[in-house]
Amino acid sequence: MSIDQLIDDARDLPVEATAALGAIAGFLLILAIAAQLSARRLRRELQLAEEELVDEKTGLMPRSAIRVRLGAELAWASTSRTPVAVAAMRIRGSRFTHAAKVLRHAMREEEGAFLLGEQRVALELWGVDPDAAAVATRRLGEDLARAGHPVVDVGVACMPRDGSDVETLVAAAERDLRPVDDPRPPASDVGADGAARGSVNHAAALLLGVLPWFAAMGLLLLVTWRLVPAAIEPALAGDRSGSDLARAIVAAIGVPLGAALLHVSCWNRGGGAAPSSHPIGRAGLRLGVALALVVGIPLAWGIFAPTTPGDVTDGFGASLAVIALVLLALVHARQLVHAPAPVLAGLAAIGGAITWWAVDVATYPVVANSGRLLLAAALGALLARFIERASWIVLLALLAGGVDAWSVAADSGVTNRVLDAAGRGEDGGLLDLLLFTGPIVADRPLFQIGVTDLVFLAMFIAWSHDWRVDLRIATTALHVAAWTAAIASELRADVVPMLPFLCAAMIAVVGIRSFVLRRRVRTWRADPAADPAVTSTAVPAA
Repeated sequence: MSIDQLIDDARDLPVEATAALGAIAGFLLILAIAAQLSARRLRRELQLAEEELVDEKTGLMPRSAIRVRLGAELAWASTSRTPVAVAAMRIRGSRFTHAAKVLRHAMREEEGAFLLGEQRVALELWGVDPDAAAVATRRLGEDLARAGHPVVDVGVACMPRDGSDVETLVAAAERDLRPVDDPRPPASDVGADGAARGSVNHAAALLLGVLPWFAAMGLLLLVTWRLVPAAIEPALAGDRSGSDLARAIVAAIGVPLGAALLHVSCWNRGGGAAPSSHPIGRAGLRLGVALALVVGIPLAWGIFAPTTPGDVTDGFGASLAVIALVLLALVHARQLVHAPAPVLAGLAAIGGAITWWAVDVATYPVVANSGRLLLAAALGALLARFIERASWIVLLALLAGGVDAWSVAADSGVTNRVLDAAGRGEDGGLLDLLLFTGPIVADRPLFQIGVTDLVFLAMFIAWSHDWRVDLRIATTALHVAAWTAAIASELRADVVPMLPFLCAAMIAVVGIRSFVLRRRVRTWRADPAADPAVTSTAVPAA
């Protein structure tokens, strides 16, 4: 039937039928208008209700709204089989209010944000799978970093893989907090059956990614501890055979090459943001060459040009090389900062037990050094976990450096008194436990480092990794500080505390970094629309 025929039939309708159809059409039109007005009023009331719930300082919805708002969204998603991810984001620093504003600008319309707790935000990511959720959180993390907030950890939980209710998903996301630019796939902490791993398996997976590299670096230290005396002592006696020369060449070439390969294989190109290892080929040739030279040049000097015992150059280059290896070993352990506190306490206890056994029972100095390194790495990472402000690390460095300088220099200082007692032969056992000793050449250690120095060194490295300080800058500053302290001690022929040098280096690094980040914040506040952190598709969150 054509349109013209319909029009003709309508003209032939009785007047009563035409009036009835007109009345029905008018009623439907009025009903449609009323429905639109009601929907608009309802949207306005919901918007006003949300604005009343929004936190005044951050502009985020409070935690109390998660169950109501997010719970309803999850219920709707489960009926429509829409994938939904919940992300827990921790934005650490002293400018969380500004970070929340940046986050709102960077979020898309379909993304929601809730104030989860102090420095924590819960994000609703609608219609995304685990891979898409990782892309979304990295995008937000990059926007925050460009605006001056690089210290962002995020955990992602997906429905239905990790749960179907609000409490379960939020708890799973908070349990899996990791650096936002972690290169591991989102399902790396999911078991073979597709179920999310528990806290025990999660910690075990993290340790398996850290401890093997740390153990490999420790083994290299043990080899160096044995090779250095065997290479130096024949030269001191003035009689170096062919086998002695071969050992010297192996030590001078093999040790720095092995250290470079081990370290480069676990180094993150971005400066320490990722807690997992990269392949050797992706780590960069220049970094490996630089590490080999830093270790190899002083080691070759100490092995091939030793003079008489007591002289300034007596194996001193080897001391600098072994100190660099100790620092590199602790750099490998930086990722332990992501392990649970009970695990770190257990590792520290194991390290202390190994040290005690190797000193008081079996008398194995090399094994005792391994225990001290494990103890320092675990305690340093444990302390770094509790430093929630950049200002805290500065205050702690000032306090620790001042106390250590007083302890060594003052007559009433604890370290000075212990050293005097050990010199008189009254109490040498305590020093045997607390001093990391270098290789024994001509019946004396090349150097000695206090366990407290190692603990603070590990803490500075772990904190730098956790707070996204470029580890190449941080480790270079700490390395220069450690070498400066060793050189000063050798030139003075007296005990020089290393901790004040390390603390000064860390204060300089944190100060410069804070200045750079504050400049980014001021730039963003001056013109947030012109900042690259605000994309053209970003709109404020509901």
